[in-house]
Amino acid sequence: MKNKMQINQIIYFCTILAIMFLPKINLITISGTTTGIRIDDFLIAISIIMYIIKKKNSNEKLLHNNKFMRIFWIYIIVCVASTILGYAKGYISILLGIIYCMRKIEYFLLFFIGYDYSISAKNMIRLFDFSVIFNFIIVLLQKFKILGSFSQVSVGTIMEGRYSSVFTGSYELTAFLLLLLPFFYSKYDKSNKNVLMIILIFTILLLSESRTSVVLFGIVMLIIFLKEKKKTKLTILSIYSIIAFALLYLIISNNEISFLPRMEDLNFENIKNSISYSWNNRSIYNYINNYKLLQYYNIGDLSFNIRIKNWMSLIDGFLKNPIFGMGMSIVKNASDGGYIRLLAETGLAGLITWMACIRNIFKSLKDNLFSKCMEYSIITLIIGAIFIDLFDASKVMCMFWLLVGFSYKIKVEEKI
Repeated sequence: MKNKMQINQIIYFCTILAIMFLPKINLITISGTTTGIRIDDFLIAISIIMYIIKKKNSNEKLLHNNKFMRIFWIYIIVCVASTILGYAKGYISILLGIIYCMRKIEYFLLFFIGYDYSISAKNMIRLFDFSVIFNFIIVLLQKFKILGSFSQVSVGTIMEGRYSSVFTGSYELTAFLLLLLPFFYSKYDKSNKNVLMIILIFTILLLSESRTSVVLFGIVMLIIFLKEKKKTKLTILSIYSIIAFALLYLIISNNEISFLPRMEDLNFENIKNSISYSWNNRSIYNYINNYKLLQYYNIGDLSFNIRIKNWMSLIDGFLKNPIFGMGMSIVKNASDGGYIRLLAETGLAGLITWMACIRNIFKSLKDNLFSKCMEYSIITLIIGAIFIDLFDASKVMCMFWLLVGFSYKIKVEEKI
C-alpha cells in the first residue's frame, strides 16, 4: 500500500513538472487546428486514474462536496449545451467543441492532484523558485537568439521581442508568473532569495513587452497595499516591488523596450475611432469563416486595434445568441479577453456560472498564509482575464486548479 502511495506521488510530481517546464508541443494534432494531445495530457490522465484507484482501495469519496464543484459541473453542462446548439446551427465542429469542453474538465482535475499531493508549502514554493529561474534563463537565451520559439505554430523561429519561454505566447508566460508572484511574499522575512525571485519575475515581465502584464502587476500591488490594513510583510514587499519595478524599467528600457511609445498611441481620439470603426465593420461570420477579412482601424496602436476588432466581432456573435453563445471553440484565434470569450462561446449562462464558481472558491479558502496568497492569485486571474484569454490558457489554468486543491489541503502555522 505504501509503495502504491509513493508511485502516486511520483506521478503527481512528474505531472507538475510537465506543466511548469515542458513546452506545449502536440504529440497528436487534430487536423486543421493547432489543438492536440501533449505529454502533460497523458500525465494528467494517469494521475487521475491513480487517484481514483487510491480512493477506491481506501473506500474514500472520489469527489469533495464543495459548493464551487457543484457550480463548476453546472458550468460544464452549459458548455456542452452551447456546443450542441452551436453545432446544430452550423457555427462549430462538434469534435472540436467537445475537445474544448474536455479541456475545461482536464484543467479542473488538477484540483485533485493538488489536494492529494504530499508536499509542504515550503517545498511547493521551491518548485516555484525553479520555475522562475528556468523561465528567466530561457527568456535570456531567446533574447540573445540562442533559442527560438517553443510555440506549436512557430517552433524554432528566432524571436524579436515578446519572449515567451516554453509558453504559447508572452501573455501566458507573464500571467503564469503573476499567478505565482504572491507566494514569494509569504516567506519574505525568512528567505532573502525571494527578493531575487521577484526581481527575476519583473525582468521577465519587461522583456515580454506585455503592457497588460505591467498594468496588471501595478493594479494587483495596489490592491494588496490597500487591502492589508496592517503593515505586514506582504504590504511592505509590495511597496519594495513597485520601487524595484520602476528602477528596472528605467535601466532596461533604454532603446530596448517600447512600452512608453506604444502607450502614447493609446490616446482618447484613437481609442474612440478604433471602437467606432470596429463596431461598424464587425462580423462574427467573417470571424468564423475567414478571420483575415476582419478589418481593423489602422491608426494608433496595432495591438489595441486588433483586440478591439476581435471584441466587436465576438460581441456581434454574443448578441445573436445571448443565452448560450455560439458554442465552444467558436474562438479559434485569440479573443484577447477571457470574458468576451466566455460570452461568445457560452453566453450569459456560461459567464454567470463560471464567475459564480470563482466567487465560491474565493469565499471558501482557508484562513492560512498559503490561502491568503491564493486570494491575490485569484484577483490576478480575474483582472487579467479582462484583456487576456486566461481562462483558456492551459498552463495558467492547470496551475490555478492545482493551487486551489493544494490550498484546500495545506495547513500553515504562520499567519499573516
